[in-house]
Amino acid sequence: MAAVAEVTVVKSGPVELGFTFPGTRGGADSITLDRFLLNGQPVTAANQPQVRQLAAGVNEITAQSPAAGDWEFDLADQSSYYGFGERYDRLNHAHSIVLNGSRDASDAKGLSTYQPVPFFMSLRGYGLWVDTFSETSFDLNVTERYRVRVKVCADKLRFVLFEGPRFPLILDRFTALAGRQQLPPYWAFAPWKARDYHRNQAEVNEDVDRYRQLGLPASIILIDSPWATNYNTYEFNPKQFDDARQMIAHLHDEGYKLILWHTSWINNKTMRPGEQGFADKIPTNIPATNYAEAEKNGYFLHRPDGSTYVNDWWKGAGSLIDFTNPAAKKWWQGQVGKVIAMGADGFKDDDAEGNFIVDVKYASGEDQRLVRNRYAVDYNHAVAEALTERKGKDWVLFQRCGTSGSNGLPLFWSGDNDANFSTQNGLPTVVTAGLNAGMSGMSLWMSDLGGYNKRNRYEGDNVLFDRWTQYSALSPGMEVMSQMNLGPWDYGDEALRIFRQYSVLHMSLFPYRYAAAQESARNGLPMMRALALMHQDDADAREAETEYYFGPDLLVAPVLSAVTEREVYLREGNWIDYWTGARLT
Repeated sequence: MAAVAEVTVVKSGPVELGFTFPGTRGGADSITLDRFLLNGQPVTAANQPQVRQLAAGVNEITAQSPAAGDWEFDLADQSSYYGFGERYDRLNHAHSIVLNGSRDASDAKGLSTYQPVPFFMSLRGYGLWVDTFSETSFDLNVTERYRVRVKVCADKLRFVLFEGPRFPLILDRFTALAGRQQLPPYWAFAPWKARDYHRNQAEVNEDVDRYRQLGLPASIILIDSPWATNYNTYEFNPKQFDDARQMIAHLHDEGYKLILWHTSWINNKTMRPGEQGFADKIPTNIPATNYAEAEKNGYFLHRPDGSTYVNDWWKGAGSLIDFTNPAAKKWWQGQVGKVIAMGADGFKDDDAEGNFIVDVKYASGEDQRLVRNRYAVDYNHAVAEALTERKGKDWVLFQRCGTSGSNGLPLFWSGDNDANFSTQNGLPTVVTAGLNAGMSGMSLWMSDLGGYNKRNRYEGDNVLFDRWTQYSALSPGMEVMSQMNLGPWDYGDEALRIFRQYSVLHMSLFPYRYAAAQESARNGLPMMRALALMHQDDADAREAETEYYFGPDLLVAPVLSAVTEREVYLREGNWIDYWTGARLT
C-alpha cells in the first residue's frame, strides 16, 4: 500500500531529513525533521544523523556522541497524535507535553502513567518511535505551533519513522520492531479474584469455594500483600497461613491458578501494617531474613559513593535489586523460585516506577538517566525468565509498570484507580487508559474491577460495581480487586446476578476473545480498538473516545456514570443490536 519513502539528507547547514510518503487522504505527503541540536548546539559532522531503511516503510535515524547528552529535534507537523502508552486523560494528545517517564500516582493521574511508551501515530499518516529508556519529552505544538519537539538524553540516539498512512499498518510495523504481546495460557482469560489482603487461610478458601458455590466462573486467585514473613522473603508467613502447602493444593484441586504479589524491594525496615489483623504478624524493625545476604554480596543498587541504596517506599524502607548485576539477578530469581516450587503460577509485578529510583549507581556503570525506565523492563523479564525455566509457557505476569521491551510480556493492569465515576481517576479514565495502551502496542491490559482505592461504603456502590462489571466483561480481563476486600457478593443480590450474567457472557466469548488476542500477537492490533485507530479520517469517530471495538466485530459503548442510557456513535453501515437482534441502518 505504501511506497518506499524518499529520503534526502542535507549535508551542509542545518540538518534536514525530508521524508515523502503516501498521504492519509491519498496523494503524497511529507514530513521534515530538522533543528537537530546536541546540548543546545547544532550537531557537527561527527554526530550528524544517519538514515537507514530497515524495511519497506520503516526508516531508522541514528546519531552518536562521545557521552550522554541532550538531543533535540523537531518535526514539522500540526495535527493529532495518538499513543504514548497508557494515559488516563484523553486519546488525542495534541497541544500537550508528554513525558516518557513512569510514575506511581495513586490519585488523579492525568498524563502520568505507569506504562510510558515513546511512540506515537500522527494523523498525518506516520508513526515515530524513539528507542530509549530515558525520560524523553514530546512537545506537541505547545512551544511551536507548527512543530513537534522531541528532547531525549542519549549517547546513541535512535528513532524510527513508520509510514502508514493507516494507523493499523503503522502499529503493525511498530510492534514488529518493538515487540508484540505474547499469548498467555488459556486460563488467564477467565475471571480473576483478588483482595487487597487475605488476613488468613480461611479467607483464601472463602474466595476459592464461594465462587464455585455461587456458580461464578473463575480460574485465578491472586494473593496480594502481605503474604510473606517480610517484604520480600518469598517465604509464606505461618502466622497468616496455617498450612500454605495445603492451601495451594486445595486451590489447584478446585481448578484455580495462584498469582502472588511481590516487588523488587527487600526491606530492612517495615512499617506497621495498617490492615486489620496484621499488627502482630509482620515484624516492623527487623530486616527481611534475606536482606543481609543480598547487601553483603552487593546485590542492591548503590549510591554514587558506593553505599547501599536505601529508600522509603509504601511498605517501609529497603533496597532494590540491581538487575544489571548478573549474580544479583540469578540470586533473586532463586528467591522467587522458592514459591514457584510451592505452586505459584505467576506473579503480580508491582512497583518499579522511575520515581522510586533517584541518584543511583548501577553495577553495569550505565548513566542512570538513560535507563531509569528500563528498571521495570529488567524486573519483569527477570521474573519471566524464572517462570519460564521452571514452568515452560504455563504462567502469567501481571505488570503495573513497563515500557517498550516488556510490552511483549502478558499482561498489564491499570494500577490504583478510584472506586467512583470520576473523570480524574475513576471508571471513565480506565477506558481511556486501556485504549491508549492498545494504540501503543499493549493489548492485554485490564483494571481492578470495581476500583481499587476505596475506604468507605456509599449508597450506590452497587451501581458502580455493575457498570465496572459490564465494561470489564467486554475487555481483555475481569479481575475483582478492592482495597476493602469486597467480593461480588458484597454489593447485594441484584449486583451479584449482574456479575454472574456478565461473567458468563465473558466466558461465552472466550473463543472470540482468544482469536482477537491471537491477532494481537500476529500484527499488534489490540483487543480493545479505539474508533480513532480504525477510522482516523472520520472526525466523529475520533471524538467518540468512550466507545471502542472489542475485537473485529463488536462495538462496545459502556455506561460510565450512574445513568441508564447514553449516546452511541454508529458509523454508516448495517448494524445488529447484540441484545435484541434488531437490525439498524
